[in-house]
Amino acid sequence: MGRIRRHLTFANVVSCLALFAALGGVSYAALKLPKNSVGSKQIKANAVRSSKVKDHSLKAVDFAAGQIPAGPPGANGADGTAAAFARVQGDGTLLPLVDQSRPVEDKVVAQSMVTHPATGKYCIDLPFAPSSAMVSLDNAGTADALGTAFVTSVAIERGNMINPCTGTDARILITKVSNTATANTPELADHGFFIWFEK
Repeated sequence: MGRIRRHLTFANVVSCLALFAALGGVSYAALKLPKNSVGSKQIKANAVRSSKVKDHSLKAVDFAAGQIPAGPPGANGADGTAAAFARVQGDGTLLPLVDQSRPVEDKVVAQSMVTHPATGKYCIDLPFAPSSAMVSLDNAGTADALGTAFVTSVAIERGNMINPCTGTDARILITKVSNTATANTPELADHGFFIWFEK
């Protein structure tokens, strides 16, 4: 014991205390890590397993494409919102449904509601006042650019005098934009079209 006291100096005591304090601090740091101090660099590959992940805590964006299997197909959507529609031929008559296995091509619109007062002009008088309308060219029977060089437009009655369809609910105009006989001057022309109305 006397030999220990002879070698025990103030410097030895201080250095030992400093060593113990340093080791204690490392142990504390290892057990009490600051919040958000561990990142991807500190985690070994494959170190995080399924049992360590909280259920339902991951989102689809956390997975690579193709890792999540597709779910079952959803139910069919509801029918469209068109209140009325029709497929009108160039002469102003509704196209008859030849193939009865196909869906109907007109709803609400009857032949008596469609008039063709002039070339490229069609009037439709509905049993209701439409809130909007959309028209599209029918390119059936045509497979080249010249046969589809038409512009279709529709106006619905809002007290704005849609001549020559005043008194009806809608006017459709069809303009041919390529006509070699008149040096490519646009002119009204007859052509088939589809028309949809919403209430």
